[in-house]
Amino acid sequence: MATTADLSADLQTAGGVAVGATASSTFEQARDTDWFRVHLDAGVTYNFTMYGAASGMGTLQGDPEYGVAMLTVYDTAGQRASPWGGVTGAAGHLPALPFTPSASGDYFVSAQGALEATYTLGVATGTRDDVGDTAPGARALAIGASASGAIAAVNDHDWFKVRLEAGKLYSAVLRDQGDGAAGQLDLLLRDGQGNPVDVAQTPGPQSNSYALSGTPFASGDYYLDVSSWLGTGAYQLSVALVTDDYSADSATIGRLTVGASASGNIEAPNDRDWFRVALAENQPYVFDLGGGAGAALALIGPDGARRDIASGALVYANAAGDYHVEVQGPAGAYTLSVNPLRDDYTDNPGQGAGTLTAGASLAARFDYIGDADAFRMAVQAGHTYRVAFSTDSAAGQSRYDLGATLSALDATSLQTPGGLSGQGSTEAAITFKALGDGEVALTARNSGAPQGYRVTATDVGTDDAGDDAAHAAALAAGASVSAVLDRPSDIDVFALALQAGVSYEVRAGGELAGLNALLVAPIASASWGGGGHASYLVTPTAGTANHAYVRGFQSAGAYTLQALAVTDDYSANAATTGRLAPGGGASGVLRSYDDRDWFAISLEAGKSYRIELDAARPVNRDMLLSLLDAGGNELATGNYYSGMRLTYTAQASGTYYAQLAGTAGRGAGSETWSWTADYADGGYTLRATDLTPDVTAPRALSMSDAVAAVGGEIVVRFSETVARGGGSMEVRDQGGNTVLSVPADSQAVGLSGDTLTLKLSTALLPGASYSVALSSGFVTDAARNALAGDLRFTVNAAAAATAPGAGADVYAGRGDGSVIDGGAGLDSVVYGDGVTIGVVAGRHTATPSAAGARADTLAGIERVFIAGGSDAIALDVDGVGGRAYRLYQSAFDRTPDSAGVGYWMAAMERGASLLQVARGFVASEEFRGLYGHNPGDADFVGRLYQNVLHRPGEQAGVDYWTGVLRQGADRAEVLAAFSEGAENKSAVAALIANGFHYTPYG
Repeated sequence: MATTADLSADLQTAGGVAVGATASSTFEQARDTDWFRVHLDAGVTYNFTMYGAASGMGTLQGDPEYGVAMLTVYDTAGQRASPWGGVTGAAGHLPALPFTPSASGDYFVSAQGALEATYTLGVATGTRDDVGDTAPGARALAIGASASGAIAAVNDHDWFKVRLEAGKLYSAVLRDQGDGAAGQLDLLLRDGQGNPVDVAQTPGPQSNSYALSGTPFASGDYYLDVSSWLGTGAYQLSVALVTDDYSADSATIGRLTVGASASGNIEAPNDRDWFRVALAENQPYVFDLGGGAGAALALIGPDGARRDIASGALVYANAAGDYHVEVQGPAGAYTLSVNPLRDDYTDNPGQGAGTLTAGASLAARFDYIGDADAFRMAVQAGHTYRVAFSTDSAAGQSRYDLGATLSALDATSLQTPGGLSGQGSTEAAITFKALGDGEVALTARNSGAPQGYRVTATDVGTDDAGDDAAHAAALAAGASVSAVLDRPSDIDVFALALQAGVSYEVRAGGELAGLNALLVAPIASASWGGGGHASYLVTPTAGTANHAYVRGFQSAGAYTLQALAVTDDYSANAATTGRLAPGGGASGVLRSYDDRDWFAISLEAGKSYRIELDAARPVNRDMLLSLLDAGGNELATGNYYSGMRLTYTAQASGTYYAQLAGTAGRGAGSETWSWTADYADGGYTLRATDLTPDVTAPRALSMSDAVAAVGGEIVVRFSETVARGGGSMEVRDQGGNTVLSVPADSQAVGLSGDTLTLKLSTALLPGASYSVALSSGFVTDAARNALAGDLRFTVNAAAAATAPGAGADVYAGRGDGSVIDGGAGLDSVVYGDGVTIGVVAGRHTATPSAAGARADTLAGIERVFIAGGSDAIALDVDGVGGRAYRLYQSAFDRTPDSAGVGYWMAAMERGASLLQVARGFVASEEFRGLYGHNPGDADFVGRLYQNVLHRPGEQAGVDYWTGVLRQGADRAEVLAAFSEGAENKSAVAALIANGFHYTPYG
C-alpha cells in the first residue's frame, strides 16, 4: 500500500494508484482535494472505494447525518468523466464509485474530504453492468411489463426507458429480490433530459419494495432509474397503467357546477383528477375540498394557464369560460365544491360592519381564507375591555391563523395594547383601556380555513392602580398589595414609603411572576430584554421619591407586590466579607439585577490570573464581571461575550477586588434588563486560577492503608488534579509475587480531580499485607509534569469474617476440614491456591490443591475466589449465578463464556431483573443470527424448544407459547420462562452442580 504526501488537485498530481491496489493520503484541512492518476481499459467496469476508521485504513469516519467525502473521475483533459459527477457516501458511510471508461488510457480520481483525516483509496475491477446507467444504454420497458436486474456495485445505476402519456396515472414498483439490498434500493423517474420528475414514493405492495406513482404533464419518453447508495443485489421492476376515475386533461369526464359538489378518489399518490367548471368573469368564488388529506388544488384556465389555489381561498376568474379544477394528493376519497362568495360582514367599519355590545356576544363566519370582519362598539372612559374572537374548533388552524386589530372611530383617546393576547388556534383576544367616551372599531382576520366563530365583548372594569406617578397607589415598607394588570399594556405605578439608607428588595409574586411574564422596575422607561424581572434592590436617599412600575409581558393577570428590608450577603466596597483565592472559588447570591458583590483577592506582581463565573451556571447576557484595584477602579472586565471570564497580570502585589454585578448597564435613564428565571434568586460561583507556568510535579498526599479483600479499591490522593501518564501500577504479595499489574491507560484506573482509584480485578487474601508501586510518570498534572520517582506504599486486606452475618461477608479458606458458614447475603471465600469443588450430602466442598489439605464444607457461600486469580467460581446455582448461566445458555445454545456471564451476573446483582437481561440477549446480533432477524411466532417457539430443551416441541406446548406471544407477551418473557422452566433447570443442574467459572465484572 502506497502512502503519499500532500497531493495537488490537478493533472500534475504526484498521487497514483494501480488497479487491484490501494493508496493512502491525508486531508490536511476541511474541503481538501487529492487527485490520483490511474490507468484504465475501455469497457471494463472499475470500483473505486474510500476506506477509513471503520476498516482500520485511516482516521476518516462516516457521519450518521451527512456524507463526509466525495469521489469523482476526470479524464486527461480535466473534464468530469464519471456519468454522475461526484458521489458522496450515504450517511454513516464513505463513498464508493463504479466507473466504466469508454476509452483506454489514464484517468484521475478526485478524493475530497469535509474533515481533517487520513484515508485510503482502493480500485478494483468489478462486474460489467447488465443495464446502462444513462439514457443511451437504457433498457426498454413496456407498460404492463416487468424486468429483472442487479445492482452490481454501490452507486451503480440501471436505467429503463418507458413511454408515458400525459394525463394518465402510472405506477412503478421496485422490489428487492433478497440478495442483500433490502431497504437500500432507490428509484427515480427522470424525463427525456435526465432530470428528476416529482412523483410520489410510497411503500410497495410486497415487503422490501416501494412504488412511484404520478401523472405526467407531457407525453414522451421517460426513464426509471434504479440505484443503491449502500448495497448490491438483484431486483424486479414493473410499471403499469392505473385505472383512474378522472383523467388529468381536457378529455376528463369530471364535471363541477357552481353551487354544487362532485366526488372522486385519488387512486394512487400523485394522481391528478380534472373537473370542468364554467366560471363568470370577475365573480368571486370559494372552492372547498373535503377529505383527501394532504390533497392540493389547481385551476387551469381556458388558455391553459395554471395557478395553484387553496381550499377555502377566494378565487376570481380572469375571463368567463370553461375552466378545469385539478385535485392532486397522496390517496383517498374526496369531495369538491365551488360556491359564489357570500360575506356576512365587510372589513369596512363604516359600511356593513357588525355591532358589538359589552357583556354580549355575536355569531359570525369567516367565509374564506383571509376574510376580515369589522365590528363597532361603544366604550366608557376609564374602563378596560376584552374582546375575544373564538372558533368552534382548531381543525385546519395554526396558532397564528386568528388575528384582530383595534382603532378609534372618533376623537376618543384609547390606550391600545400594541398586539394580541391569548392568540391561538381557537381564540384571539384584544384588551384595551378607553381614556374617553366614544366608539371603537375592531376587525377580526383569519388566515385559516373558512369556519364560524363568535365575538364576545367584556367590560373588565376600572383600573386598580394608576398608569403614572401622578396617579400611583401607595405601598408601605413591609406591606403587601394584591393587584391586577387589566390588559397586556397596562402599567401599575406604586409610590413606595421607604426609609432612607435602608436597602429594600421590591419583589412581585403571584400568577404573572410565576409565569416569568412580569417586569418590576424603579423607572418608567425600563424595557424588556428577554425575560421577566420580578424584583430589584433599592437604597433610597433622603428627600427622593421612589416608585415601582409594574408591567406584563404580552399578558394580563394578577400579581402581588411588596418592599422588604434586606441584608446583602456581600457589600460592594472594601468592607466586604467576600474572599476569593487563586485556585479556589467563592459562592454568593445576586438578589436582583442591580446587586453587586465584591470579593477580596490577593495577587502577586508579575503573575497572570483568570477569574471566571462557574461554567456550570448559565450566563446572563447583562451580567458584568470586573477586577478592581483597592480604590475601586476597573482594571479588567468579562461579560457574556467573553464567557464571563477575565484575565489580568498584576502590576503590583496586594489586595484587589473581584466584582460580579447583576447588570452591565448602570447609567441613569432607560435601561434594558435580561434577568432570566435561572437567575431569579441569583446563585453563582466565582473561580480564580493562577496562570503562571506550573513546573511542580504532583505529590501523593494520602494513600489507602486498608482495602476490601474482594472487589476492593486502592485510592491515592495527590496535591493537584492529575491525568493519565505512562508506566504501570503493581500490587505484590508478601512473597514479592505480582498479584496485579495494570498500565496507566487501563480502564481499571479511574481519575477524578486529584484522586486516583484502582479497581482491583483480583481477590486478596483476607488479613494479608500487599505492597503497591506506581512507576515514575504514572500520572501527570495539567502542565504535563510527571510523578517523580516510584511511589510505594503498603495496603492491608480486610480481615476475614469469623461468624455468619447478614451482609456480603468475605471468609478465608482453611483447607483443614472446617465448616465455613456464610449465613445470609452474598458471601465469598478466598483461597490462596487452586481448589477443587465438590458436593457432599447436598453441600459444596472446597479442597485446596496444597499437599495434605482437607476439604472445607461451604454453607451459605455463593462465590469462591483464588487470591491473585482473574476468575472466580459461582456456587449459587439457584440464585443469581444459576439464573444468569441458564439464561445465557438458553439464549445462545452454548456454554457461557466466563466474561459474558460475569457481566450479566454483575448487572443482576446491581438490580437488573431476569427479564431485563433477557431483553438484552434478544436484542443482540448473536441472538438474531441464531433465531433469525424476524421469525414468526411459531418458528421462534420451535427454535426455543431446539436451542433450550434440545428437542422438538410437543404440539400442545408449541400452541400454548405461540398463543402467549400473540396475546402480547414479548419474546424476552418467553425466553426467560423457558430458561427457568423445570425441564431446563433439571438439564442444566448437572452441568453446574459443582459451580461454574466466571470473570467478575466491575
